[in-house]
Amino acid sequence: MPLYRHTLRSPMAFRAASAIESCLYRGTGLSRRLPRLQLLGAEEIARAYPLPRRDLAGAALWHDLVADDMETLLRKILADAGASGAALMEDTEAGELIVADNHDAGNRI
Repeated sequence: MPLYRHTLRSPMAFRAASAIESCLYRGTGLSRRLPRLQLLGAEEIARAYPLPRRDLAGAALWHDLVADDMETLLRKILADAGASGAALMEDTEAGELIVADNHDAGNRI
């Protein structure tokens, strides 16, 4: 996430949030499994992504989830999507993205 000086999305705010999160995770065992917050430099991020550079302080990279069984997680997500009316297709290559009102409205197959 890009971080900017003089905003709530600043490096200092993310360091504080990371410290609070570490306290909340203490005792759950998750804190040892999740990589620590990384603060990336402004130049590195500006070269890699087309971001507004005014007051850019860098970016935050953090992890807040460990998925021990990705297959089960994916199956549950797909089951929920199917139950909500999504069309689920296996072994199908997505074609052109259909955009309506600046939102993803589907894919041409």
